[in-house]
Amino acid sequence: AVTWSLLGAGYSGYLNIIFRSLGLPFHVAMRSLAGIALVEGIYYAPYAYIFLFGALTLVHPDLEEAAAVHGARLGQTLRMISFPLVRPALIGAALLIFVLIAEDFPVPQILGGPAGIETLSMRIYNMMTRIPSYPNQAASLSVVLTVAVWALVYTQRRVLGGTDYRTVTGKGLAQRTVALKGWRSVAAGFVVLYALAAIGLPLWALVQGSLRSNLFIPNAAAFFDVSQFSLQHVIEAATSTEVREGFINSLIAAVATAAFGCVFFFVLAYAVNRTDLPGRHWLEYIAMVPLALPAIVLALGVLWTWLAIPLPVYGTIAILVIAFAARFVPQGYRAISASVIQIHDDLENAALVAGASRWQTVKWVMLPLVRGGVAAAAFLLFVLSVRELAASLFLYTTRTRVLSIVLLESYDNGMWSNVASISLLYTLILIVITLAGQKWMRPSL
Repeated sequence: AVTWSLLGAGYSGYLNIIFRSLGLPFHVAMRSLAGIALVEGIYYAPYAYIFLFGALTLVHPDLEEAAAVHGARLGQTLRMISFPLVRPALIGAALLIFVLIAEDFPVPQILGGPAGIETLSMRIYNMMTRIPSYPNQAASLSVVLTVAVWALVYTQRRVLGGTDYRTVTGKGLAQRTVALKGWRSVAAGFVVLYALAAIGLPLWALVQGSLRSNLFIPNAAAFFDVSQFSLQHVIEAATSTEVREGFINSLIAAVATAAFGCVFFFVLAYAVNRTDLPGRHWLEYIAMVPLALPAIVLALGVLWTWLAIPLPVYGTIAILVIAFAARFVPQGYRAISASVIQIHDDLENAALVAGASRWQTVKWVMLPLVRGGVAAAAFLLFVLSVRELAASLFLYTTRTRVLSIVLLESYDNGMWSNVASISLLYTLILIVITLAGQKWMRPSL
């Protein structure tokens, strides 16, 4: 949101400066509903990819090959075979992204605040931070959002209920590659365009903000004036004690959240989808509740709860792990549940008939088959925890500040060059982690 505010902030936006210098009649207005929607779409697109990746790798190629043998074209096969089989993951991703955007705070605040645009999350935040505050009204809005989320989850269960989406059986599974033919250039162009919007332009804006000694840019030629560039701000940020400690705390909290979360969310997904536990479907509804709670409200709840419990949790990384795990229950559960639901009961039943215990069946049959989904969930939880800000606001101390808090403090102090430098380092770290984590998402089937 910060980078796109720099890129399209009215007259002084980087893109608008370039368009004016080139004499092009274009104007980018990111501080608008359309701008918010664009940034949110770019921001949450990886969620859909992670969810659908695990589901698509479990679609048995025999089903698509059978359609091709009967004369179905690629488009017909996708529409009638592939997409219906991954409907749980597709609907789950759509539901999750919709609610995450509805409760998102940073993007609407940065892009919509200057334009007078107020979303539900901003309204709740303003009610809680204004003097006098209105916590009762904020709680009422949270209840409304909670009811809406429960209604969406119930609708999803009704839509998916009564349909069998299991495609992985005892028969061998080999991946099938589809030749794009004439669509190859279109697909490549789309990938390049998305990479430019999600990575290229934001990184360029961060580089300009962190390397320039003067943030005033009169024309496009000033972007290439190397006399204005300096590594001073980047070096100061990289060698800062606060940044180093914040990165270490973020790394510890993220690893702990991913490890604890994957174990808990797998047990939850298995209980809901593979057992006859009474009231198991209510577990899924409860798992979606954190989506309806603004992160700041959730952080306050965690704070008040653990202050009342006589255990030395507040002031440690543990309370951050608890808050992160609670906040990301819907993401972790959905990512794992989408894979669990596609594993046929016959595989587990065969192991049980052969004398394996329930634990051995889960260990030798279920876990290897859903490893891709679990790895994707772990990776998602790690990245979300590393960059989480709102859930940390009331839970950190001087010893447990995470990197996002360090960045926020620089922003509050008006240190724009420092903000850009920390953001640049922050982004580069996340990109490296993302690239390194790709191999964990490769299931071995």
